[in-house]
Amino acid sequence: MTLEEIAEADRIREAAQSRVVQKEEDRYTLEERDFLKQFGYASRPTVWGTDPDASPMALIPVAQLFARDVPELPFGEDADLLQVLWCPFDHPQIHRYRPTVELRWRRFNSSNLQPRVPPEGAVAGAEHYVPKPCMVDPEPVTEYPDYDVLPPELLEAIEEWEGDEDSCEYRCSAIAPGWKTGGYGAAWAVADAMVLTCDCGAEAVPLLTIADSEWDSSTSHWMPVEDREHDDAERRSRTFDPVGVRIGRSYDLQVFHCGRDPRHQPVAVMT
Repeated sequence: MTLEEIAEADRIREAAQSRVVQKEEDRYTLEERDFLKQFGYASRPTVWGTDPDASPMALIPVAQLFARDVPELPFGEDADLLQVLWCPFDHPQIHRYRPTVELRWRRFNSSNLQPRVPPEGAVAGAEHYVPKPCMVDPEPVTEYPDYDVLPPELLEAIEEWEGDEDSCEYRCSAIAPGWKTGGYGAAWAVADAMVLTCDCGAEAVPLLTIADSEWDSSTSHWMPVEDREHDDAERRSRTFDPVGVRIGRSYDLQVFHCGRDPRHQPVAVMT
């Protein structure tokens, strides 16, 4: 599917949700239903092909972060802008059922930096690999390590405090959910926590968490106060999942940078 088709599908859905109708089946026009039916036919061919390792693919933007907003990131002296890009396809040939991530550390006022959009006809392997445009309103918070990276004696004390081995009271309060930079990264749910390293051997450091949603039923206490005031279910849903990205079975994608040189290739894992 092309990026233009994905944008059109989003437009149709938003327009349909805004309509006042007597019957639910009247919410979409016949033309809109036909478009969405064809749009959902994922196996149809595209002019770019379907193998991202055999065809040239346009990287698409995922996040753009400025040093003035997140000064704790390792920009160094030669950059004040981080652009996170990815190839919006699964890559099973290299055992990655997720997009591959690229980082671009840039100087915002550089004469070489010009606005760009993906070329017309650029495609994605899945609609949920194309982030919906939105603005970031950074807010610093304090996090604590996940269970598996705590000292054994402290972990034992927390488990005793929780009283129930199935409890996530500590994890749900210690680790901020949603899209975020730095901190201790996402909770390790898919696999046990591990120390990750760059190809150069240096330890990898959490850079960006690409999340399935901003909170869930167990972490709703992290919901921003201003979002709790929404009575409109549709508007509240948009604040719950403003980006619309899905990784695997609704996992988080944790992007790490090299602790020795952040310009090295990033490390990314599903957590």
